[in-house]
Amino acid sequence: MKLTIIPEDNSVYIDGVCVSGIDISDVPNNIHAIQWNGNFGEIEYKTENKIKPNNLEIIEILPYMQSCIDKHAEALIKIAEKAAAEKAAADAQKMTN
Repeated sequence: MKLTIIPEDNSVYIDGVCVSGIDISDVPNNIHAIQWNGNFGEIEYKTENKIKPNNLEIIEILPYMQSCIDKHAEALIKIAEKAAAEKAAADAQKMTN
């Protein structure tokens, strides 16, 4: 799984599929972005006082990352359910015309 979390945008990308507007308040405030490439990744920190901290290499998915993954999946389910309901309503409307 390829994962990118961008807290500033409230965006989570999993395997190229982006969901924005996710509540990712679990992610610490000093993180600019998180990149994960299957077995490893890195955390990119925000610049503070004109100092850019080094990225932190990680070898496991951290709890707040898992929370973002779960919320991404939940959002995709809601999107699919909404699309199915809209299609059913449109199909029903066609049948009554």
